[in-house]
Amino acid sequence: PSSQIHSFEPGPSTYRKLEAHCSPFPNAKTWNYGVGSSDTTLPFQENDESDMSSFLPPGELCWGKIIKTTDVPVITLDSFAEQEKIEFVHLLKSDTQGFDFEVFKGGERLMRENRIGLIYFELIFSEMYKGLPPFHEVLRYLTDHNFAVVTFYQPHFQRKIVSWTNVLLINRDYYRDRVERAGLLSK
Repeated sequence: PSSQIHSFEPGPSTYRKLEAHCSPFPNAKTWNYGVGSSDTTLPFQENDESDMSSFLPPGELCWGKIIKTTDVPVITLDSFAEQEKIEFVHLLKSDTQGFDFEVFKGGERLMRENRIGLIYFELIFSEMYKGLPPFHEVLRYLTDHNFAVVTFYQPHFQRKIVSWTNVLLINRDYYRDRVERAGLLSK
């Protein structure tokens, strides 16, 4: 009940739905901008299938069609945490249709200072969007920033090949602290 939730949605029409959905929850704040690797403005491509909208152009395996492109403000996790005086992020959930690596790079200071406990995100393997980083680069970046893979969830297939999955990672220090407090580490 005391959790603070910050939810970002760059698409104007989808944001209105998010705002209405979250309005009964006083601890949920909504923000009508994107999250990325720099504080800037970027063209956001709104798809008629809203769950396919992205800052990245659609690739061969994307569905739906782009109906509008809107320039939207983008903020980094580091800037947002400083602006909102957020000391620690217990769970960072990112589902940004291929833009997740940019989100993580924008939280480099938070990661370096071990101020994010868990990361849950959609890892895309296929050509769903143009300009996707190779999945191993994304995982390498996170493991180089003190995260360990907990597990992969719900693989989805296209053309009988895995296309995307969800992955949960935990900061090694966060894990060690929680396990030690629970008395689960053998000495």
